[in-house]
Amino acid sequence: MIESDGSSREGDNDQLQQSMNVKNFQSQAEKRAHHNALERKRRDHIKGSFSDLRDAVPSLKGEKASRAHVLKASTDYIRSLKSKNQQHQKVIEDFKRQNASLVLQTRLLERVKETGKLVNHHSHNANNSSTSASLTNYQHDLLLDNSIPIVKTEAMSLNDHSTIQITRNLLKNEPLMQCSQCKLFCLRLLCQKTKYVSYLSNRAFHISSINYQRKETILNVFDRKTKLIQRNRTCLDPDRSLYSYVHERVAQSVVDRIFDIKRTFECALDLGCGRGLTTRELTKDVVKKIVMIDSSALMLEQIEPPLEENGHVDMEIVKENIDEENFNFNENTFDLAYSCLSLHWINDLPGVFQNVLHSLKNDAPFIGAMFASDTLFELRVALQLAETEREGGFAPHISPFVDPPDIGSLLQRVGYNIVTLDVDEVHIDYPNIFELMFDIKGMGESNCSWNRRLTLKRETLLAAQAIYKDMYGNNDGSIPATYRVLYFIGWKPDPSQKAPAKRGSGNVSFKDIGKVTESISEQQLPSQ
Repeated sequence: MIESDGSSREGDNDQLQQSMNVKNFQSQAEKRAHHNALERKRRDHIKGSFSDLRDAVPSLKGEKASRAHVLKASTDYIRSLKSKNQQHQKVIEDFKRQNASLVLQTRLLERVKETGKLVNHHSHNANNSSTSASLTNYQHDLLLDNSIPIVKTEAMSLNDHSTIQITRNLLKNEPLMQCSQCKLFCLRLLCQKTKYVSYLSNRAFHISSINYQRKETILNVFDRKTKLIQRNRTCLDPDRSLYSYVHERVAQSVVDRIFDIKRTFECALDLGCGRGLTTRELTKDVVKKIVMIDSSALMLEQIEPPLEENGHVDMEIVKENIDEENFNFNENTFDLAYSCLSLHWINDLPGVFQNVLHSLKNDAPFIGAMFASDTLFELRVALQLAETEREGGFAPHISPFVDPPDIGSLLQRVGYNIVTLDVDEVHIDYPNIFELMFDIKGMGESNCSWNRRLTLKRETLLAAQAIYKDMYGNNDGSIPATYRVLYFIGWKPDPSQKAPAKRGSGNVSFKDIGKVTESISEQQLPSQ
């Protein structure tokens, strides 16, 4: 009985285990099938998404393309859409500025029509007082009307001359004057050959076509953040003073040009001061207060205190950590502005020159020094030839520099007067090309243009060393390097400055120059 019961129990256990194995097998098969179905569904979803993405790109619609090509084309398409969106935003901003200008001019037209006080060119002086009174009333209405963006108008670009000049003349209660160009009565300093709002002589109010000047094209050539990193890196070098020989040489030349101006400056601006090499050479008899601005806070901390033997006692020095491209001071603040080897890394040179001109007082000079074209031309040629020979092409390893005539024309276009330019070449010999490049890095003058190449192969450097020495090497085995420095001086206009004579004021014709020279020679003959 006991044996028979044990055998029956063993049989029941075997059957139970077989049934459990079958159930496990069925559950695993179901799990595998379910997993395969989910994976197939996911792949179909990815495939369908890629198909939809391909159809959304216009250049791939209806074509067969790999997934990598679809992703690349989609990325390019998104970038193009972002670029178009930015362009549209700029157009919208231009339309907003034009709309604000038209609103302001429309209100001016309505006010003049309501008062009926227009200027008669036969009795201009008699009607100046009435016109001023009408503009004063309009000024009051203009300030109370919140629909006209006075604050935004003042903050607009300087190229929006029409809106800004109208607002400023109205707020200053300027009377109507007769334009010397078109002989029309208009707001003072507003009419420029009838391009802007003007009053016609037949008592009809006329708004001529407004020509909005295009903004200066700002070329984004240099990476300002990289340049800041390069300059801060030089501050961490304990031997940084060994690499400032070029900056010291140029700073002394800038100081000499400041000393040539026989006057005492109450307040001066040092734009891109660096470690204050220029300020260190100035004296209290020439400048009483100096505002030093630079984008590198580390360099501002390393400015050495003024030397007492140079007369720096009681000289007030103010340090401000401001980017050289984005500074803004009040009008008529400084009697002098100078910059030493900082402007050649500026992208927006016209904007910087305008800001300096705005902050200067009348008849105040702006003295600057910057590297000009053909600086380090030997290194540029050697690297280009070596890279072309070794790699079949070359990249710009030397930063682009400006031409001196371009700076002169830019200063005059911005509004400077009596512009003077001169170029000086500094020649320095180095043992080899590696010492030259190491010193340039120590100066903080490494290339930071956006299109620079970040790597340079060793064999290319060795080939450049051989080419440099073969083309420009000295007899003693050293190599020369040329630093071409451009010095400029521009003055803010003032009525006291000398101006050319008026056209037609000459008393001698060019035809009579020959007779004048003959008479001078005849007078010299008896004396001889």
